Amino acid sequence: MGDCIFKGWISQGGHKGHAAQRTQVRYHLDEDPKTVKVFPIPLHESSGSTLHYDQLALSPDGKILATTYGSTLQWLCIETGKVLDTAEKAHDGDITSIAWAPKAIPTGNEQAVVLATAGVDKKVKLWAAPSVNSS
Repeated sequence: MGDCIFKGWISQGGHKGHAAQRTQVRYHLDEDPKTVKVFPIPLHESSGSTLHYDQLALSPDGKILATTYGSTLQWLCIETGKVLDTAEKAHDGDITSIAWAPKAIPTGNEQAVVLATAGVDKKVKLWAAPSVNSS
C-alpha cells in the first residue's frame, strides 16, 4: 500500500493566546490502527473496465460482505476476499439499498442468513446468502 502524508498546522488554543506549529506525518495506509482488514477486490466488467462498488454491507455474523454495483449483487468472503457468488441483473435497474436480517431466518427446512435488496424497479428481494464453505 502507498504512503499517506498529512501536512498542516496543529494549533493549541487557550484563553490567553494561541500557539501553532507546522507538522508533517507520514504513515502507511495499512498501519492505521482503526483498520481491521484490507484486501484487494478485483472488480472488472467483461469489457475490462474497472468498476467501483456502490454499496457494502457486512453480514451479522461478520463472515460475508454483500456488495453492489449497478444491478449486480456480489457476496464476498471476509476472511479471503474471494467472491462467493454473483447475481448479475439482480434487479431491473440499479440496486438502491441493501440490508442484512439481524439473525438467520427459517427458509423451508433450513435457517438462512438473508440479505434484502431494493432497486429502482420498485421491488424488494430477499436473498439467502451463500455458504462461506462453498468457495
